[in-house]
Amino acid sequence: MVFKYVQRINSFLQSFLTYEVNATTPQTTVPEIVQLQKGVCQDYAHLFIAIMRHYSIPARYVSGYLNQGKQYIGAAAMHAWVEVYIPATGWLGIDPTNNIFVNDNYIKVAHGSDYIDCMPVKGIYLSNSGGTTLYTVKITEEQQNQ
Repeated sequence: MVFKYVQRINSFLQSFLTYEVNATTPQTTVPEIVQLQKGVCQDYAHLFIAIMRHYSIPARYVSGYLNQGKQYIGAAAMHAWVEVYIPATGWLGIDPTNNIFVNDNYIKVAHGSDYIDCMPVKGIYLSNSGGTTLYTVKITEEQQNQ
């Protein structure tokens, strides 16, 4: 029963939200996401988690990377998805942004209760002069010779 409910909510979010970069920030709240009806992967994940928790279904926020050669939405940068606890099965990864279950194309970096627990870059940068940091990660599939 929980599994089918998770599938229905995942499909619902595809029709309810529109993926739009810069529509929100990491500080956007769930009520704001519902009002805007658009956002990025972290917004899909936060709304999905809020719905799960409302019905007492354990859910957690996951951040990581996607195989960039597979045409997934959100693969160009760090990506967010959800893990839901299914009784008698355990934690199951689901990506509401792409409306699919997590597979071998996902690389999990961290999980926690929300974005704050899994921010891609944390720390303090102190400098007397101006400065910026830049990082990139490229994820691709590689054939192994046997």
